[in-house]
Amino acid sequence: MYSPSVVEAAITRYEAKSQQRLIRIDPTKAEEWAVHLAARLAKAGSVDNFWKWATREEAALIRNERVMSMLDFLYWAERYGTIAQDGGGICKLTSPWESQQILLRVIAKLEQKLIEAGLRGEPIDGLLICLHKARQLGATAIGRLLMMHGMTLQNNRRGMSASVDDDKIQELYDRDKLIYDNLPWYLRPDLKYDEKRQHIHFNVLDSRMLYQVSSQKSGLGVGRQFDRAHLTELSTWISASAVELDFFPTLPQSLTTLALLESTAYGRGNWWHDFTERVRRMPGLAGVDVAVAAGAGAGLAEDLEGRGAAPPALGDVRAARLLTDRVEPGAVDQLLDVEVAAVLRRRAHLHPFGAPRTLGDGKRFLHHRGV
Repeated sequence: MYSPSVVEAAITRYEAKSQQRLIRIDPTKAEEWAVHLAARLAKAGSVDNFWKWATREEAALIRNERVMSMLDFLYWAERYGTIAQDGGGICKLTSPWESQQILLRVIAKLEQKLIEAGLRGEPIDGLLICLHKARQLGATAIGRLLMMHGMTLQNNRRGMSASVDDDKIQELYDRDKLIYDNLPWYLRPDLKYDEKRQHIHFNVLDSRMLYQVSSQKSGLGVGRQFDRAHLTELSTWISASAVELDFFPTLPQSLTTLALLESTAYGRGNWWHDFTERVRRMPGLAGVDVAVAAGAGAGLAEDLEGRGAAPPALGDVRAARLLTDRVEPGAVDQLLDVEVAAVLRRRAHLHPFGAPRTLGDGKRFLHHRGV
């Protein structure tokens, strides 16, 4: 999903099983298709009517985009992941900052390592990243794209988003709604619940995202399990040590687990400083990378150019010989049979490491140098 080699293996397996070819549609073409299909849906009046009148090329395009988005995070982010643009406006993640590329490379490298470890029969903790960063590196934008990618394309995902106060939670929620509201209708699952700054629940997928402030009296995620998590501003949390005691045990040992902890420094002597230093001094342990990124790099890309209102050239998809049957969003998850299926089926339980314990005892973190 993140590593190029993992993505290509998954595409190869899918094509072999379905006997249908997947193609990489240019981002500008994908935008043209989104405009075209939105107009077709408006004319049809409902999704059911659209499918009655959809051409083979339109059905093929929708299937291609659903499956490619599911298999390849960057493919989805470059075409459908809407973020705030540097200097105002919105854009897709077509040209990530250098700092964002560093983070994405760390995630891809870790995914590849975990898959290889799983195939050797070794324990897998999941994609767990601790990001001790400078300001204005675009890490939060990447974090929200990672969260919403899983929430909107995969079944039964359980997400946790937490930060220091209501204002920061509002920011995370607003970023998520920006992504969701700008998805094309064929990649946008229906909402069952949407309570501002509290939770978002996607109906058919049965995936949900919870939003919590760090000071919540009941504890962070207590009594639940999460396979997606994004925690921000940890250096300013008053009771940040509860992350280790309450939250870490909620993360299942699975390759499908993705947790990003990020914060800038806030002096010495706080939990975040102690935590990142403990991680930094533990080389050679399996599980998590620490990405210490410096320098914001170039600004975010300009918004996509050359977006025309004319329908796209259907021949691009006709040549792909894609399966043209109707596919609901939730069905894509059931069609996947990727190279690492055996790894993904590894046992996951609520307290994979026994009783809650400190990072030094848990040995889940690996310091990644050179970023």
